[in-house]
Amino acid sequence: LVPNPAMVTFNSDDFDSIQNVLLTSSNLVNANEVDTVTASVTSGAYAAADETITFTIIDGDTAQFNVVAEDLQTSEDGDTATFNLSLVFEPTSEVTVTISTSDSNEVTISPSTLTFTTSDYATEQIVTLTGVDDDDLDGLAGYTITMTGSQPSGSSEYAGVASTTSYTNVDNDTASIQLIYDSNLNTAEWGNSRTVRLVLGTPPMPTTSTTVSVNVSVSDNLEASIDSSILSFSNSNGYENTVTVTGLDDSVKDGHKNFDLIFDSLVSIDDDYDGLPVPDLTFLNIDDETSGLIVIENGAEQSLNDVSLFVQEISDGSSTDTFQIQLITTPIGNVVFNISSSDATEGTVTPSQVILTSTSASSTITLTGLDDEIVDGTEVFSVDLDIDGTTSDPNFFGFPQINLEASNESFGLEITDESNLNVEGGEYLFDLLTQGNTLTLNAEKGLAPFTWAIVGDDNNNLSFTNVTSDNSQINLVIGSITDSYTISVTDSRESSDNTASYLMYVQGSPFISSINRPTPTTLELFFSDVLETSTSRFYNVYFSEDGSNFTKINSSVLTSETVAASSKPSTIDSLKVTVDYDGSVAGYFSIVAVDSSGNEAPAISDSILADESINIKYEVQAADDTSVNDVFSDGSSGGGGGGCLLK
Repeated sequence: LVPNPAMVTFNSDDFDSIQNVLLTSSNLVNANEVDTVTASVTSGAYAAADETITFTIIDGDTAQFNVVAEDLQTSEDGDTATFNLSLVFEPTSEVTVTISTSDSNEVTISPSTLTFTTSDYATEQIVTLTGVDDDDLDGLAGYTITMTGSQPSGSSEYAGVASTTSYTNVDNDTASIQLIYDSNLNTAEWGNSRTVRLVLGTPPMPTTSTTVSVNVSVSDNLEASIDSSILSFSNSNGYENTVTVTGLDDSVKDGHKNFDLIFDSLVSIDDDYDGLPVPDLTFLNIDDETSGLIVIENGAEQSLNDVSLFVQEISDGSSTDTFQIQLITTPIGNVVFNISSSDATEGTVTPSQVILTSTSASSTITLTGLDDEIVDGTEVFSVDLDIDGTTSDPNFFGFPQINLEASNESFGLEITDESNLNVEGGEYLFDLLTQGNTLTLNAEKGLAPFTWAIVGDDNNNLSFTNVTSDNSQINLVIGSITDSYTISVTDSRESSDNTASYLMYVQGSPFISSINRPTPTTLELFFSDVLETSTSRFYNVYFSEDGSNFTKINSSVLTSETVAASSKPSTIDSLKVTVDYDGSVAGYFSIVAVDSSGNEAPAISDSILADESINIKYEVQAADDTSVNDVFSDGSSGGGGGGCLLK
């Protein structure tokens, strides 16, 4: 006990007055105690004995914590709250206060223990609470902070003393759904697919068994399909799911088509998720149909490069060829083609325009041959198809022009043999068609059966053999030499337009008509039955002693006489070739015709006799004897005392 005041004074005037002394106990937390107060005279003439009074001190203190907290809220974003803690009453020994939470998933505490001594028990110490972020959609999550005291053995006033304060942790999670997908949302008609992943932002509440679901569909089920029409989100799949979108094929050239992947609103017992909208996604399905065209000719599909249309020059327009065009893919609108002939003098096409649609994607086109009354052989032109870009399905824009090869042939013969052939003014000229030669003649594109005739063959020197059943092909056997004939053929219609006639010149076998030796060093050869030509003839001359190994002794020997040209091929009786020869050695000569470029027969092109190559054996005579002796031949007639041996 502490007296206050600790001393009182009395005098003669107030000796009998009462003076009060206040006794105050200490602020210790302890049990009831007994204390004495003694009053003693310390000065003056008043003699009295000391007076002692015994007091019992009743302890009225209770151990308490002084908690000062202004903010009772933390957040999952990391917001903090603090409070100050001190002891209300002085302890008898050091006190340790442990701070704990009811939910460590919501808050962390720093520091988690405080220590107070008998000297600083009333000094406030700061405790910081920090909100913990979680993935739960838990709103305002409540938790408590508990402060519990402890003391060393022998002191117990604060041992087990506890104080609790309630707090809330503010949730930063909201009900949401995330769609994860490639930036390229293209499918394709050849089966290309895309996958979309859907993830909930937070688990639904109130329990881990709570689920969320969504219905899925596509806006155009002709363009795409999905692998699931209902997606569910639960704890078992980590609250995520996928949907795969696959492009569907069709046979329509409809271009690249957009469609939507459609999600209904979410369904759940969690009010935050229930009714939550999910955004739709727009896809593009790539078309795999090409804007191609096929051509059907004679009932068979042809590639564009293989189409070959054929007509003939018949005045009544009865020569036609037809074909069909057909789109590879079905259009969604009309596809218009303008059709024309590149040479309207040779052939016309009908119709001039066709319209292909989704229900009629093919059309027949007719090419008619025109007669220009000119013997011009086979004329090649084209049938052109151009898409009309102003009225056609836009998916077919950019379609290239198509050019189909066509030909118009003057009705008549096609000669198929290997003889050297020249054509002058539409007339056929054959070199060296001697007795026994055969030509194969064909009548092309006429109407069988055919009738053949030969004009100018009064002696029946020509004949037909091996005639086919419809007479479309004959073998013409040559039985005469050096003459001209007209070969004609008529088809079964027997009109003037259906008869073709061709003038044929047949060259006989040239031979040596005579051999002269005008000087000891000169040899003259005279040829008969040689066709006239507008080109001077040249010859190479070879010499051999044994008739097998020849050496050229001069080159490009010009004939001593240039043969005059004529408007029509004919023959001359004598063509002289002069050869320089010293006459010192007997042997064989070989004379070979060449053209002006030095090419030896038969590689010539100006109607020079293709095989005009003759070997002659000449026996040397006296130098002053210019006669010719001992010329050997294979039996052909010869002049000037000898014959010739055909090489």
